[in-house]
Amino acid sequence: MKNLLIALVFVAVVIFGANIYLSSYTDHGETVEVPDLRGMTLEDVESTLSSSTLTFEVIDSVYNEGQRGTVLEQLPPPASQVKEDRSIYLTVNAQRQPMTEIKVKIGESFRIAQTKLNIDGIEYTTEYKPGVCSNCVLGIKYQGKDVETGTEIRRGDKITLILGERGNEKVSVPGLFGLSLDSAEMVLTDHSLTVGSQIYDQGIQTRQDSLDARIYDQYPDHSDDQELRIGSPVDVWLTTKPLNTDTLSSSEGADMQNTDNNTTAP
Repeated sequence: MKNLLIALVFVAVVIFGANIYLSSYTDHGETVEVPDLRGMTLEDVESTLSSSTLTFEVIDSVYNEGQRGTVLEQLPPPASQVKEDRSIYLTVNAQRQPMTEIKVKIGESFRIAQTKLNIDGIEYTTEYKPGVCSNCVLGIKYQGKDVETGTEIRRGDKITLILGERGNEKVSVPGLFGLSLDSAEMVLTDHSLTVGSQIYDQGIQTRQDSLDARIYDQYPDHSDDQELRIGSPVDVWLTTKPLNTDTLSSSEGADMQNTDNNTTAP
């Protein structure tokens, strides 16, 4: 009985000591609240966390048009209760656009080239010149200079594809009414045409106005029997005024053209 009693006391002491050790090691029940770090720069994050035991780690960097160099996402989320010394994992908005390669190859069709550029986030315009193939890539220009496949540029930059045309091949003229300039450019590109003159009305004063502007007239007009030679330009007139096919008369369109014929984009 004496030995049994000693054994029981020993086990109790061991269990009690283990509980005290584990409690102190894990800080059981002691947590801190995660602050909201979104929108902060990394310098601000460091300053905010300096008075706590929390640390941070940047695990990803993406790019969008928001404020550069700031936190976009965090894990754990704000207001979470976590143990002290916990790391907060951050996704930040990169300062500059990431680089990407031009994967378009000379000789491939425009459709394939277009798909590659859209995937890689590269903007483009098109030019046409006589060639041995129709609507195939004859050359690539970046910032006015000829470049090759594999050239690195920043995502969002714009290149020019030189496309081939044969003989007097013609295509139909699409309707552009109500489209922004960027959307019209995409539609015309799909039809193997290009944007010609861009005439803005006098109400467009800022860059944002020009981005918000919509096409109210075009030349040549869209019709079932209207066709243009591949690579031909289509002139467009843009306004920020409300567009309505019932209320925008042809005479009003003519007045706007005559008044603003020399107005260019802000």
